[in-house]
Parts: sequence; C-alpha cells; structure tokens
Amino acid sequence: MENKVMLRQKVRKLDFQALEIFHTLYALHNVTATSELLSLSQSTVSYSLNRLRNVFEDELFIPTRSGMMPTQKAKSIADSVKVILEKISDCVDEKVIFSPKDEKVSFIIFAPEYFEILILPMLMKDIIKHELKIHIEMIRPDVKVPFEEILSKRIDLGIMPLNRFENLPSSLEHETILTDKLIAVFEGKPLSDSTLTIDEMLTQKQVFPTPWLSGHCMVESWLKQKGIIRPVAIRANGYYAGLNMLSSPEIMMMLPEKIYQKVSKKYPFLYARPAPEDLPGFEVAMVWHTSHTRQPANLWLRKQILKACTTLNSHLQSEAGSQQA
Repeated sequence: MENKVMLRQKVRKLDFQALEIFHTLYALHNVTATSELLSLSQSTVSYSLNRLRNVFEDELFIPTRSGMMPTQKAKSIADSVKVILEKISDCVDEKVIFSPKDEKVSFIIFAPEYFEILILPMLMKDIIKHELKIHIEMIRPDVKVPFEEILSKRIDLGIMPLNRFENLPSSLEHETILTDKLIAVFEGKPLSDSTLTIDEMLTQKQVFPTPWLSGHCMVESWLKQKGIIRPVAIRANGYYAGLNMLSSPEIMMMLPEKIYQKVSKKYPFLYARPAPEDLPGFEVAMVWHTSHTRQPANLWLRKQILKACTTLNSHLQSEAGSQQA
C-alpha cells in the first residue's frame, strides 16, 4: 500500500509532454526522430525520459543497434499511456458535430493511384453534388511510407496495402476498405481465358507499373520466393501509362482486377486472364492517428470512403453479372 502511494506521488509530477514523449519514443524507437516529430529539443526529450525512468524505477528504453527498444516495464504501461493521451485528446476536441456544408475543411490524404482511380472520383462527385466545403490534397506514394507525418497529423489519412503495415506504429489505427487480386492483361484478341501459368508468364515481356516509387512489388516478392525473376521490359509511371504500352500480344501487365474492371471499357483492345493460382491477393486499408478515431471531421472522411467502397463493389459486381448474362 505504501509503495502504491509513493508511486502515485511520483506520477503526479509527470505532465502531458512526458507521456507524449514516451508514446512517440515507443513508436519510433529513436530520440532524434521523437524530438523532431514533437518539435522539441533532444535535451528536452532526454530530460523527460529521465523523469519517466525515475517515476517508474526502470530504464524503460534501452539503446540497441535497432534503436531505443522498450523494456518489459515500458511494454506493460504502453497501452495505459495511449489511453490517457486519447482521453486528453477527446477532451480538447473543438467540435462534437462536423457539418461539411457549413465548415471549410482541408484533408491531406496519402494514397496510391489505385485510390485515385477507384475511390476519389466518387468522393469528389458527392462533394460537388452536395456543395460541401471540402478540399482534398493528395500526396502520391514514395519509397517510404510516411508514418511520421501521419503520427504528427500532418497527413490526415493514409491509404496503402496491408503488407506495408509490418512495422505499423502502435499509435496508428487501420481498417480494411477493399480486397483485390492481380490479373494478367494482354493486347489483342483473346487467345485463352484460362489461368496463366508461371511458364507462360515468363515467356512474356512485361510492363511494370510503379504507382509506388519502388523497385519491387508483390509479384516480385512472390516470384522471389520461388527463385524466379520476371522479364520486365518497361517500367511505367502508373496504371494508365502501363495500359497504353500494351502494344503487341507479346507484352503483358499484371493489374489489380478492380482497376481493370473500372477502365476496361476505355481499352476495348485489351483482354485479361486470371493470374497463377498461388499468387496471393491483397487488402487495401486506411490508416490514421489514434487521436483521430473519434475526431468528427476525420471520422466523417473515413465513413465517406467506406461508403464509396461499398458503392464501387456493388457497381463492379453488377457489371460483372451483366457481362456474364
């Protein structure tokens, strides 16, 4: 009992900044990155870390080659610190109700071309139709996912494949919005509608669309596990550019099925075949800072995206049914 009283007396000496430093350091494992993200000096971060260590009588974070790694004690209190920060954030929310017709709001969204083709047009259609005072700024992907910008709330929402969440910071939340799979797209009259084999795939010169500015994608990762490198003839800056490069039957491109369904009417000279059976599909998710979970404007945006995804799925299923009939 006496120990608990002493601990409570020490905890009272902590402030919001110290808890925010703990939370951010726990996510980033780096003092310099933490100080930059919170716009604090490194000495301030170090001072607060020492106070935290004194209160909890534990090192909390130990320097290693991989960064400042949390101790078992730090792991045991991380969720509690997160809850405290969320509750404080809820208390300072300026507005309980968000009215996009009355309030001007700008959203910064990090998303690949996939989102811009499939979802963004529906969002903009609703914004214009209902005369909403919404402005959206899109940030196109780079090699590195900007988790730090989402953590600092400079980016309101990120859209990305779930396989990029291997090292998702604990203070970020995510929700799946779409599931999809890759198909093989060719130019010319359909020679076959059967599932593409790996051997067939390797005989084709291929267009590699790079909506992400990286040298590999899920196809490369899948083939690498089999010890195979595919013959990429052209790297295109996105899906539309890649489709326009399919100029002969000897060239093919792997494309998300939903993208093909969306744009196929514009490219009547193309046809598609199912990808090799063991090529995995993928999920696309939105990711945001935990403090935005109940923030009215951000919540509204996420609901509109989910609504657009539901409409998209319904539309594509209806079109697919019509074509089969």
